[in-house]
Amino acid sequence: MIRTQVYFDESIHKKLLKLAKLHKKTMAQIVRESVDEKVKHLEEKDTSGISFIQSLIDNAVTGGSRDLSINIDHYLYGAPKKKLKK
Repeated sequence: MIRTQVYFDESIHKKLLKLAKLHKKTMAQIVRESVDEKVKHLEEKDTSGISFIQSLIDNAVTGGSRDLSINIDHYLYGAPKKKLKK
């Protein structure tokens, strides 16, 4: 393991201590497990857009949203939507 120093707001620190006591673990264990879970979730998220494009192909989609070309980053990667100019 690599030692790392992290700063928490006082309220989060208190919650972590409470959770550690409740689950009979150290605060470090709670933090490591939480970070591990979040990292796995982020790694599993498809940001390549491949699954979206594959679903279009599978469903033989024609047409689609009027804002598709403007908001392609939103539909593929989850970026904020841009407003459609009229």
